[in-house]
Amino acid sequence: MIFVKRRMAPRPLFEPGSRALRARVLAAKSREELLERAKGFRELWKEAEKHPDLIAEYLATAAGRLSEYLVYLAASGDKEMAEELLKKLRRLLDYRPEVSVATRLMLRLFGVGHGANLDEVVDAFEPQLSPEFWPALSMLAGRLQRDRALEECAKLFEAELCDIIAAAAAGNRVAAERLRSVTEKLAPETSLLLDKVDGKTLVEVQAPMQSQAQLAFMLLAAVEGRVDAVRLHGLLGSVKFKEPLLQRLFRAVYENCGDLNSEGCRLALLKLYYLHH
Repeated sequence: MIFVKRRMAPRPLFEPGSRALRARVLAAKSREELLERAKGFRELWKEAEKHPDLIAEYLATAAGRLSEYLVYLAASGDKEMAEELLKKLRRLLDYRPEVSVATRLMLRLFGVGHGANLDEVVDAFEPQLSPEFWPALSMLAGRLQRDRALEECAKLFEAELCDIIAAAAAGNRVAAERLRSVTEKLAPETSLLLDKVDGKTLVEVQAPMQSQAQLAFMLLAAVEGRVDAVRLHGLLGSVKFKEPLLQRLFRAVYENCGDLNSEGCRLALLKLYYLHH
């Protein structure tokens, strides 16, 4: 079967059960409790497998059920099964590019698969990124040369801002300071972290307009071992997005991810992942 990528999910398949399970997962007080509750994702996936006609009709939701189960397997230590299932059903997962990218990054944090790169993140989440940041991100991802990025900036209403962002991404210190200033005004608490990150991180943390994209860039930073970037994503996300649950979960990443391998950090990242997927 050939799976054609889509960005909009059709009517949900078994969605009420998934919502209820995710609510229980998000209420977990520890990683052990979360994983115990997350066992239910196995049953949701197995139920989806029993209905091949529905899977064909609602591939986007089936991909979501698969992603939930894959992350449960990896987080619970069943890496061999996660690797096998990822290899076997990668095309189904890719039916929803944004879910595939975030899931593969999450899996990589637990030692499964190869993750995803910046180019894949930018491609999957482009609709959720501020237009002024796209040329700089494309330059960082190796898609555009600096002169071509500036040409793309010239097409935008905020062309001057776009130029500054591209310059910061290219390593210009003055431009980077301007981005730091913007971030600090939005969230004064970020001041200590801002001195520890480079222009690339400044672009990545400010580019997302939606929390799902913020999470993807955060997971990319985590895979790359950029602790300060992960915490900055968490702190900025806790201010940028107004929904109380989002604020609390992003704040938990900031507070717990000084050590990316700690139980507190893994719990915070798992909760944010399951909230969005």
